[in-house]
Amino acid sequence: MANALVSIRFAHTLLSDAQHITEVDGFSSVQEFIRHAVREAVRERKLQDDVHVLKTLRGSVKDTKLMTREERDAFARKAFPPQGE
Repeated sequence: MANALVSIRFAHTLLSDAQHITEVDGFSSVQEFIRHAVREAVRERKLQDDVHVLKTLRGSVKDTKLMTREERDAFARKAFPPQGE
């Protein structure tokens, strides 16, 4: 997969904080710290989405319909792919 270039402007104080974290936590550069932070934010969001789906499976989310067996199986295949795929 090819990488895309993204330009971001930060307030000086936010950049200073990012530089400090980069040094303290041993990241090789501020860019690497930012990539790590974005990966973690994406991972956390996907986890929240999966938890919501699991709650739907249990019927604990109000105003939602229960998933069919086919929908549950499709979700399980996507969330927990067999090893080697």
